[in-house]
This record gives sequence, C-alpha cells and structure tokens, in this order.
Amino acid sequence: MKPEEFTAALTRLGWSQRYLAQLLACDTNLPTRWARGVAPIPSAISKWLRQTVLCVERHPVPDDWRVR
Repeated sequence: MKPEEFTAALTRLGWSQRYLAQLLACDTNLPTRWARGVAPIPSAISKWLRQTVLCVERHPVPDDWRVR
C-alpha cells in the first residue's frame, strides 16, 4: 500500500491517524510516518485496511435507522 492509498483508506473510513493509532495501540506518530512515506506500511495493516474499506463499502451505515 502506498502512502496515498493509506490516506485515502482512512478518509473513506472517516478515521484520523490518531484514531488508527488508538485502534492499533501504537505510537501516535506511526500512522503519520506511514502517511508521509517515511516508514513502510506493514502488509498486515495494508490488507486489514483494504478489507475494512471493502466491508464499509458493501455494508454502509444505514441512513434510515432513526425513528421519525
């Protein structure tokens, strides 16, 4: 995964780099380094992000859940 794909995945999911760091229980600077291309994005993280984006695209948050 390239840094641009990484950033696009986070945007699609509505996640900040800080939120991802919290999910991964890692240093808050690590996602920033991935986004800048300073550190390589681990293949496990790339695969997980791609699968998570696909899941959200296939199963978006329902917009009709509120009782009117």
